[in-house]
Amino acid sequence: MTFRAKQSVRRFILGTAALACACAGTLSAAAAPANLAYDKPAPTINPKLTALSKAMQPKVYKVSNRVYVAVGYGDANSTMIIGDDGLIIIDTTESLTSGRAVEAEFRKISKLPVKGIIYTHHHMDHLGGAAAFVQPQDAMSGKVTVISQADTMKLLASSETAKANPLFTRDIMTARFAYMFGAYLPKGPEGVVNNGTGPAMVAGPIGLVPPNKLVDDTLDVTIAGVRLHIVRTPGETDDAISVWMPDLKMLATGDLLMGETFPNLYTLRGAEIRNPITWYRSIDRVRAFPAEYLVLSHGRPTLGRDKVASVLTNHRDAIQYVHDQAVRLMNKGYGPDELAAAISQLPPHLRDDPYLAQFYGSVSSSVRQLYASYFGWFEGDPTTLNLLPPKDRAQRNLALMGGEAHVVAEAQKALAARDYRWVADMLTNVIRVNPGNMNARKLKAQALRQLGYAEVNANARNWYLTSAQELEGAPLQIQNDWFRGVASPQARVAQFNAMPGRAIIGLFAPRLQAERTLNVHKTLAFVLSDSGDQVGIEIRRGIAEVYTQAPPSPDFTVSTTKASLARLAAGDTTLAQLIESNAATVQGDRQGAETFMSYFNPPLKDWSDLHFTTR
Repeated sequence: MTFRAKQSVRRFILGTAALACACAGTLSAAAAPANLAYDKPAPTINPKLTALSKAMQPKVYKVSNRVYVAVGYGDANSTMIIGDDGLIIIDTTESLTSGRAVEAEFRKISKLPVKGIIYTHHHMDHLGGAAAFVQPQDAMSGKVTVISQADTMKLLASSETAKANPLFTRDIMTARFAYMFGAYLPKGPEGVVNNGTGPAMVAGPIGLVPPNKLVDDTLDVTIAGVRLHIVRTPGETDDAISVWMPDLKMLATGDLLMGETFPNLYTLRGAEIRNPITWYRSIDRVRAFPAEYLVLSHGRPTLGRDKVASVLTNHRDAIQYVHDQAVRLMNKGYGPDELAAAISQLPPHLRDDPYLAQFYGSVSSSVRQLYASYFGWFEGDPTTLNLLPPKDRAQRNLALMGGEAHVVAEAQKALAARDYRWVADMLTNVIRVNPGNMNARKLKAQALRQLGYAEVNANARNWYLTSAQELEGAPLQIQNDWFRGVASPQARVAQFNAMPGRAIIGLFAPRLQAERTLNVHKTLAFVLSDSGDQVGIEIRRGIAEVYTQAPPSPDFTVSTTKASLARLAAGDTTLAQLIESNAATVQGDRQGAETFMSYFNPPLKDWSDLHFTTR
């Protein structure tokens, strides 16, 4: 990692920590605190979800005399390997709060110093508690070995290696994340039960410790006398790694297996496209190891050579089944809706595998995404090439269906008949035409609630119940402390400030209000005194061309800092405010520069306004 990349990561860590502060074998287990998941039965919860919650009771599982796994202290697990003279920790949970809870339990078993930390990939629920186990300065000095895949920190701190820039769509992605994880719902029988892979995300300061040893494809290393063979196993993420310990016959796969669930080949929040072929071939790579113990970063461990082999084989077979059968039917002309109807379940021998219930990943969602991955949005019917706008179509459909009052009356009958999907479908036309029809909205909300209560998939349950709340007109208020910190303006500033100036400036381009600038041709330069960057933007009749070096002949030059540019990009300040506070100066017409920056939409401050069900 370059010096600049290390500095960016360090800024990301410090900034995120600051914002978080502001806001078949027998397994033995030690006693542990209360369940973070909701584990009480209720008629409003699918019994399978309740059973999964009970399995998330915080426990430290003894896998062998030298391997222990902490399950249920955060969204992800943490694994401790006892070496000759020290400990190795694989994944560290999402925050210092959860990390410290795990560390306290591990200290009841061993007092040896931690000699190694391994991050299986860049998602924060695997990284955020590291400083509970080791001091950052010990990693910086090399006293403790901290291992990740070569791209992990780049993926965490910036978007430079991403296939598409997720920061461009941060507003809508945050709203989708909130719906998917139930951030606007209370924990309980009518709200959040668990996360599908873990009980809950635990709020608290971030304690990420940067790695000092990187894995490209493979790495063989010995820490505390324990031989480790680390291999890259992309699946959920491109930077994923798995750890094979030949002397201990133990395999740790991170999120290559996402827990006691079918994997999220597609996530409802909408993230990077996950390649199923790459995923199951990565599982094939670790199937070659004669593992007697399998440790996941979500869910309970698996003991026994035959059982481990079965879990791995069934998991990769489930992924290949969904992919291959979807492709087979696509080649018969099936569209995404037809695929979802035809392939909604795994075959019985895989469906009955306790590690493949659809608690987190969904088969029907996966096949829809597979269609989009292969063909995009167009299904082949030219009718869809130039459809009427949605509201216009809904209006004409309503007329054909007998009008608004008739559709609402039919929806009431369908609701009584428990035909909930049809209720939601037909009332969408009414609400799209007349979003103020509260009778229709409440009927659809009732239907969505019943669909949510019956759901085994935690993500889908949360989305149904949040949408019902939206339809009823109640304000969407964040109930989840962890999400409150992640979604705060301070988090956005910290994330942007961790990026180089050339990346921050790129965030402005897709925010340009083109309709206001069709006759504008001006250029503004930023000179950043703290980083030495000179970057800029040229507005040219409805587009914004970004310059990652000094732009030629700017009309305005703003002298400021990269930290101030990050605040500007995050919507935490305006150019006028920076100037008034002496944080920026303008060479050229100040009013013209302020007008120039006003052409860019700031990020949203309240994601709850991005409704999905009543628009």
